[in-house]
Amino acid sequence: MNWIKKIIGVKPSRDEFADIAKMALQKYSNAEDIIYDQENYSLSARVAEDLVNPVYFLGNAFEEYCLAPRAAKESVLQTFFGSHMLVKIPSLQNEALPNLLPRVQPRSYFEESALQAKAGDFKLSADKTWDLPFAIFAEHFGETLIFDTPTAVLQVDKDKLAEWNVQLESTLHQAMQNLNKITPEPFQEVAPGLYVSQYQDSHDASRLLLLERIKECKVQGRPVAMIPNRNILIVTGESDHANHSLMLNIVEEAQKQPRPMPAFPVVLSERTWHLWQPGQNHSEKQRFDYFSALSMLDIYNTQKSLLDKIHEKEKIDLFTANYIVYQKKETGDICSATAWTEGVHAFLPVVDKVSFVRVEEEEDDSGVLATAPWDAVQKILGSSMRPLGTYPERYEVESFPNELQLAELKKYSE
Repeated sequence: MNWIKKIIGVKPSRDEFADIAKMALQKYSNAEDIIYDQENYSLSARVAEDLVNPVYFLGNAFEEYCLAPRAAKESVLQTFFGSHMLVKIPSLQNEALPNLLPRVQPRSYFEESALQAKAGDFKLSADKTWDLPFAIFAEHFGETLIFDTPTAVLQVDKDKLAEWNVQLESTLHQAMQNLNKITPEPFQEVAPGLYVSQYQDSHDASRLLLLERIKECKVQGRPVAMIPNRNILIVTGESDHANHSLMLNIVEEAQKQPRPMPAFPVVLSERTWHLWQPGQNHSEKQRFDYFSALSMLDIYNTQKSLLDKIHEKEKIDLFTANYIVYQKKETGDICSATAWTEGVHAFLPVVDKVSFVRVEEEEDDSGVLATAPWDAVQKILGSSMRPLGTYPERYEVESFPNELQLAELKKYSE
């Protein structure tokens, strides 16, 4: 790295930061055999005989290092590359219990991690598989279990639960008591009827699970919440449209910070969180739809990248179709779209609109034969679409609609 940049505090390049991370690993973890993977932006290293080649993904560390003031940069390095990799979860549940906490993660985190393992982005020991237990809620989120210490946060996997001879649900119930203990005060009211979790300890998003604290918030109608990153939980009322605008302003700023989470609003009904959709006449519907669409775009793009890598690795000739987001000029509505191309074996994302494309080889051009909403496509072509059962869902398609089917689809074209 250019030493002048370090002295004057200029942001390093990604590759220069990888060199900084290597030195931090050597300094704080006595790591050896450090290998830089530029494509996946990660380091693998040997830090102990029974922890061979753990992988450090550098994206979050790079962002936080660049944002930190000069005096705090070394602390960031120690947090990410310190000896916390040597921390182990106890073999006895009673010993681990005081450090167990629930954690809310994007559902995509679990799915993407499994794909990363399959793609070879990180290595597992011969007797291990990537299998984190989690409970799905509000469609796009998952509740899992972590072992939390001052220097490390470790995932509790299925092997560990089996070693303890316990189920995830019962252990999460015990972990919730620990989260309650570190949440001694009600959420802070930052404006009349608008609340935030003020703890800033990386567990604020998980406090969405503390329903009694949520119910203490004096809001208009059912509680609606958003968790745009780990350190921000925002709660207001379903009927409080003015506060919805303030909530979205907070979300917009929070999404610029490291480790953003999907910006899907959720609503508490009885004792269960559900995905929330604003009404058609809601003044902020387009902004809510915008954040939700961008979240799905990011999730689908990451999934596509990993599936493409797996298909290349396994030499499978299959196209992972793009998820596209656009705004209608006439109405300003946010829509998603994809293309079903003749002669292409593909995995299609679930979208608002599907365009059917025929490539004219002689003219080296593509023609859109029809564009139809997803429900109509499934109605007419459902037998040709096989759901993969993934998150986010994709459908495998091989055959192209015939002329009669295309004529039916054209009836739905705008």
